[in-house]
Amino acid sequence: MHNRRIALLRAICVVATICLGILAPSAASAAKTAETLDASNWVFNGTPIGIGVMRYWDGDYDHGKYDAVLPSLTFSDLEFGWNETRGVYIGPGYRGQISNVGTGAVSSYGCSTTGHQIHLREGYNYVVQNVSRC
Repeated sequence: MHNRRIALLRAICVVATICLGILAPSAASAAKTAETLDASNWVFNGTPIGIGVMRYWDGDYDHGKYDAVLPSLTFSDLEFGWNETRGVYIGPGYRGQISNVGTGAVSSYGCSTTGHQIHLREGYNYVVQNVSRC
């Protein structure tokens, strides 16, 4: 039952971003593969560019401010095999939004010369969207 709930949340997340015109129609194929891994939380990159993600919020990251680059239209758990993703990094000169799938809350991050390291709440899934140059 838990896996079905996760798959449903992911499908809703992808459909919602497609309806908002954020994703290309090919994102539907990403949703099909998003049903296989049971993760405590994940991040979906709904942008046309890669974003930095942190597996743990521990200050010790493989690439300075993040652990890996999450490609466009992918889920962090499926891309990296992580059972949790605790942070997102939006680089300097970019702005964007992060939606909490569980609560519906949307947080916006404006332009920054140093970038934004964003701590994600445990147990919630997130969608990164509307990332663009300032």
